[in-house]
Amino acid sequence: MTVPLRVLILEDRPEDCELILHELGRGGLDPVWRRVDTEADYLAHLSPDLDVILADYALPGFDAMRAVRHLKDRNLDVPFIVLSGTLGDELAAAIMRAGATDYLLKDRLARLGQAVTAAVEATRQRRQLREAETRYKSLFERVPVGLYRTTPAGEIVDANPTLVQMLGYPERQSLLTAEATDLYVDPGQWSRFQALVAEQGNVRGFEVQLRRCDGSVISARLSGGRTQDAEGRTLYYEGSIEDVTE
Repeated sequence: MTVPLRVLILEDRPEDCELILHELGRGGLDPVWRRVDTEADYLAHLSPDLDVILADYALPGFDAMRAVRHLKDRNLDVPFIVLSGTLGDELAAAIMRAGATDYLLKDRLARLGQAVTAAVEATRQRRQLREAETRYKSLFERVPVGLYRTTPAGEIVDANPTLVQMLGYPERQSLLTAEATDLYVDPGQWSRFQALVAEQGNVRGFEVQLRRCDGSVISARLSGGRTQDAEGRTLYYEGSIEDVTE
């Protein structure tokens, strides 16, 4: 079973284009392709719908370095693989720093299908991650419950608008300059919360009294857990705060 692939081929030699298409087919890919060989045509066909761009390094009046810069200038997340007859280490390093995904020599195209498949999959995962982050950010901003993230030392790393309003701060940044320990009427509650998280992993309904920006006090229920690194060290505490004063 072949995998459909939307590919833009930047190549001035039709016979090299045929070789590229042959290798893509051998790699199990079914390209829907267009060949361009000028800068104007390349710019006209740049699109976020592309799965991959395969580019000869040097063309008359145009090269892959400029092509990849055009891609980045348009903020398009499309894999860009350079194919060249000769490409020295220094030039290869430069094109990779400019934003190319990979490079292959034209006389060693046996792994073209594998390289394209890996690049397309990495891009797909990156796009999914960005979409998930966007959805999370939207939820974080709109949920009617206070959400927080702090370091173990008590530095407030993030807070959503509901929490900022709950604690009476004029803006998020002013809350982020405060310390979590300063918000507790009883500073010992912060230590007890940390101990409970260490013991239970997650805490629900931990009752605390919090000091608002104007000095007034609210009663709240705190829920949360911790994010750890590979060695089990706590990186952040994060969770929710509900105002239960009434």
